[in-house]
Amino acid sequence: MKNKIKNTFKFSIKDFMLTVIIVSIAFLICYIIHNFISDSQSYSSLLFLLAIFLVSRFTKGYLFGLIAAVVGSFIVNYAFTAPYFELSFSIPGYIITFVIMLLVSILTSVLTTKVVEEEEIKIAAEKEKMKSNFLRSVSHDLRTPLTTILGNSNELIKSNKLTEDDKKTATIIHDEAETLLGMVENVLSISRINSELKLNTRIELVEEIFENAVHELKGRYPDVKILVQIPEKILFVNVDSKLILQVVLNLLENAYIHGKSELPITLYATYDKKYVYMNVKDFGVGIIEDVNKYLNESVYFNVDSQNKYQGIGLSVSNTIVKLHGGIIIAKNNDDSGSTFTIKLPAVNQNEK
Repeated sequence: MKNKIKNTFKFSIKDFMLTVIIVSIAFLICYIIHNFISDSQSYSSLLFLLAIFLVSRFTKGYLFGLIAAVVGSFIVNYAFTAPYFELSFSIPGYIITFVIMLLVSILTSVLTTKVVEEEEIKIAAEKEKMKSNFLRSVSHDLRTPLTTILGNSNELIKSNKLTEDDKKTATIIHDEAETLLGMVENVLSISRINSELKLNTRIELVEEIFENAVHELKGRYPDVKILVQIPEKILFVNVDSKLILQVVLNLLENAYIHGKSELPITLYATYDKKYVYMNVKDFGVGIIEDVNKYLNESVYFNVDSQNKYQGIGLSVSNTIVKLHGGIIIAKNNDDSGSTFTIKLPAVNQNEK
C-alpha cells in the first residue's frame, strides 16, 4: 500500500519538465489572446483546463496534474482576470473554477493510471503466456527421448548379456533419466497452471487418488514400501484429479528419495468437519532445512550431489493445492522422519 501511494505521487524530472513546458505554452497562448481580447478570462480558463488535462494524461501518477491544477488556477486569477496581475479571491466563480480544475486533474490521472496499469497487466500476461507455451513445448520435446532412454536402459538392466559393471552404468542412466522425467512433469504442471489458471475439478474419492498415486510410484520405484491407511468414512474432495495426483506423487517420491528409511512410507487420510487431510509420513532423516523456502518459492533449484533438483516438486505442489483452496503443511515427527499434509476443503454428502 505504501509503495502504491509512493508511486502515485512520485517525483520525476521528465514529468516536471513536461509540466513546465505545457503550462508555459498555455500561459503564452493566453497572454497573446489577452492582448487582443480584453475579457480573456473564459478563454484562459478553458486553455488551462486543456493544459491540466494534458499534464494529467502524459505524466505518471497524480502529483503533476494536481500541481498544474493549483498553478493554473492561480495564473488565471492573477494574470487573466480583472483586476489584472493581482490576486483576488472574491472574484465570482473563482472557487468553482478552482474546484473544476482539480477535478479534471484527479479524474484524468485516475483514468490514465488505470489504463496504464491495465496495459502493464496485459503485457505481463502475454509474457507469461509466451513463457508457459515455451515451457510446454520444450517439456513435450524432452519427454519422448527421456521415455526412450528409460525403456532402453531398463532393457539393458534386465539383459543377461551385460556384465555387472555395465548393468550398474545402465542403472545410473535409468535413474538419472527418471529424475529428469520427473522434472519435466513438474515443468508441465507449472506451464499448465500459468497458462490456464482454471481447474478442471470434479468430486473424487480420496481412496482412488491414493491407489493411483501408489500404482504410479511403484511403476517408477518397484522396491518402494508404502502402507496405505484409509478411515472407515468414505472421503471425497472436489479437485482436478490429474493435478492432485501429481501432488501426492511428488510427496511420496520425496519421502522415498530423501527420507532414506527402510521403514515403509505411510499414506493416510484424516478429516474434520471442514477439511480432508491427506498425509505422507516417512521415518527418515526429517526436515533439516527450512521447508517453507521449498513450499513458497515458485521454482527453487537446489542442485547438490545428494539431493538433486530438490524443491521443484514441493513448490509446484503447494501452488496446485493453493489453487484448490488448500495448503500443504510440513513438520517433523516426534520420533523420526517428517509428515507432509495436504489440507483440502471437504465435500459434504449433499454436494456429491
